[in-house]
Amino acid sequence: MAHILLFYIYISCIGLTYPNAATLALSPFSKNRGSAAALLGCLQMGIGSLASAGFGLLKFETGVSLAIMFSLAAGLGFFNFIYLERMRPLKTV
Repeated sequence: MAHILLFYIYISCIGLTYPNAATLALSPFSKNRGSAAALLGCLQMGIGSLASAGFGLLKFETGVSLAIMFSLAAGLGFFNFIYLERMRPLKTV
């Protein structure tokens, strides 16, 4: 039962954050917004297929496999965020 509750909370957080993240990601593109949205969708499908294949290759109990994949995805996202923040040029006021 705890797995279901944690899964529900995780999916709810994704439902709240993804539309805002997609809006922020597409905001710099004014002329080629359709192409940028298509690239974002392609990346999502590619990452989702890799995560699905990784989940299928894990030979643990289902709950443990889910926890591993969720933790891995969250960790990769965090390190990606940190890396991109370091690459962003500083704004001068």
